[in-house]
Amino acid sequence: MTIRKTKFRNDRLVPVHATTRGILRQYARDRDATRAQAAATSAEAEAAVAEAANARADLSSTEARISHYKLEIDRLRRQL
Repeated sequence: MTIRKTKFRNDRLVPVHATTRGILRQYARDRDATRAQAAATSAEAEAAVAEAANARADLSSTEARISHYKLEIDRLRRQL
């Protein structure tokens, strides 16, 4: 195993028993899987937030059009 940036900014090689290497490899696999899952969950959450923002913008745009049409209808009624 390589220990990087030790007390005096040196790298050191440390002997590790075969069973310890196996456990460290399993840890690295589990860690990587957890990070990948967290990244996917984060991406899904960001997509949901963006979708909600777009929906609000669409609703706001629709509400603005409705208000405009109501004003136009009122104006036309007054002309009659």
